[in-house]
Amino acid sequence: TYTSYKARNREVARVAVRRPRHFVFEYRERIGAERWGAVAKAPEDMVLSLACRLGPEAGYRRSMCLRNSYGFTAPALMRDVGGARGVNGLLYVAPMAWLRDGEAPGPDADLFLGEGLERVELSPEHFEVLNNWMTIPPGATIYTYVAATPQPPSFDFPIRQSLIDTILGGCLQHSMGADFCAEWVDTTDGWALPDGRVYWLNDRHIGRRPWMALGGSYKIFDRLVYESTSPCVPEGVLLQRRLPEEYTMVQVSDG
Repeated sequence: TYTSYKARNREVARVAVRRPRHFVFEYRERIGAERWGAVAKAPEDMVLSLACRLGPEAGYRRSMCLRNSYGFTAPALMRDVGGARGVNGLLYVAPMAWLRDGEAPGPDADLFLGEGLERVELSPEHFEVLNNWMTIPPGATIYTYVAATPQPPSFDFPIRQSLIDTILGGCLQHSMGADFCAEWVDTTDGWALPDGRVYWLNDRHIGRRPWMALGGSYKIFDRLVYESTSPCVPEGVLLQRRLPEEYTMVQVSDG
């Protein structure tokens, strides 16, 4: 249902000239060009990407399932053949700084291999490119990163609103209106546990005045969650998000 995305004609020309062979599927916090470029060591205007959707036949779904040592749970892909669904994201041309002799690097040299993740190879046939003037080059190799040991949010490892803002801010770069953002929200699960408990920390800078840091974007992000009718997003889950001074009460109510 999400089909209209921004035209990026300059990127099309660059991809055609470079004829890239390796791509990385990004669907998390590096979905925006600025964050990707910072890690890929490439200036933002040289970051080449294709808005796309990984189909359910690949056997993955996106969920709040990646705990880390910083004390929060981030979204990541997890293997689930029975419950797999489409996942939108960006196919980025693999940067020269990532490659080793023209091939994917080993784990010790992988710039994108974050904590708790493992790299997998995906089939180009499982992708739908969402800009109809773009195609994945023949013979392309596509990699992404999935949760090695998926775990749901908990009191000690909550969802962080600041990370969700970063991801949806990147999605806005590829949206007409907010359609790419809406698809990201609607196809991500794990906002609440099966028993209805929610561990979601509103850690925005000056959380009671989010416009100070985000401008009007915070309204878009919150509205997409609040108004979502997707089965992945429980009704009313946004109202259970808590500011830091309120969050300790979540543990009290659990106890």
